[in-house]
Amino acid sequence: MESPQVPNTSLEYCLNCNHSLTPTDAFCSACGQKTRESRISSWQLISEFFNTVFNIDSKFFKSIGLLFFPSRLTREYIQGKRRSYVNPSRFFFASLIIHFGLLTLITKNKINISEEGTDIIQDIRLEMDHAALQMTFDSLVLDYPLVNANDKDSLKQKLLGRPIDITNDSISDFNIKIGEINFGNTFASADLIQLGSDEFTAKYGKDSFWDKVVVRQVYRFLHDLNGVIQFLIGNFLWVVVLLALFTALFLKLLYIRREYFLVDHLILSLFIHSFLLLTFSLYYLLEFYIFNGDGNNSVFGAVALVAVPLYAYLSMKRYYKQGWFKTFLKFILLSFYQLLIVGIFMVFVVAISLLIY
Repeated sequence: MESPQVPNTSLEYCLNCNHSLTPTDAFCSACGQKTRESRISSWQLISEFFNTVFNIDSKFFKSIGLLFFPSRLTREYIQGKRRSYVNPSRFFFASLIIHFGLLTLITKNKINISEEGTDIIQDIRLEMDHAALQMTFDSLVLDYPLVNANDKDSLKQKLLGRPIDITNDSISDFNIKIGEINFGNTFASADLIQLGSDEFTAKYGKDSFWDKVVVRQVYRFLHDLNGVIQFLIGNFLWVVVLLALFTALFLKLLYIRREYFLVDHLILSLFIHSFLLLTFSLYYLLEFYIFNGDGNNSVFGAVALVAVPLYAYLSMKRYYKQGWFKTFLKFILLSFYQLLIVGIFMVFVVAISLLIY
């Protein structure tokens, strides 16, 4: 059965809201829908999806261009030029996706983390393979007793190296202390390979609920460090969101005598943090993909670390129009405040992430 066709002619009533139309109406005056729509195409559906989620059109790129002029985009948006630029919250959201998407790709592709777990797990597997090979060699020696003893020892040393007894090996204490509560255990190396998560937790977890949680999470971290890192990066997104919101609250306190609404400070904060996210996204592209660097001692990193605070300072100076020195003092207060709340949010997010991973 064919899909019904929508007439591509002038309509008397809007197909969306049933509002009356005139023959010259290109769009419905009530809901804004086009008045001459044919059946929707696949490309139109995909295009509308991206426009709805990211609003990636000329407004987005125009907003990026104006963003690099401190506070100018904020002033123009607040003064009423809102159809010309992307909504601040949507712009901030798109910047978050770009930044953390690149950061996830970098940690996955550039950092040498095995899919099979940490170096500890790989070393244990190698030692267990070594021990199994040693037992096989000893069994063969027993089957061929006429081979010269010196030849046996020489061949064994060349093939296997030092003797290994994996059953006596162990990983020393993992000690985690929270207040007066101390979590710690010594784990047999072989158990990390041979036991599943539930079996390992049952064997090493004590009576305490939290001790069992710690043992289970240690097992998971050692087996999937790459997954842990990706999970943490994804949750760090909320640190940036909270930072932008709390920055707006602190700006409200710093300029409480000025006639600004909280939403004015929030818009400025969103654009400042969007600049931060896009600047470091550009740094990731230049350092890790274009120049294939390792992120150490990079001139691009140094430029980003200077550009972001300078941009924030100039944005405050130009938007609030106070003196250089007074703005500088408020910028220093804001910087210490941000470091404090970032530290608090990071500890909170890491703790929760490690518990629920």
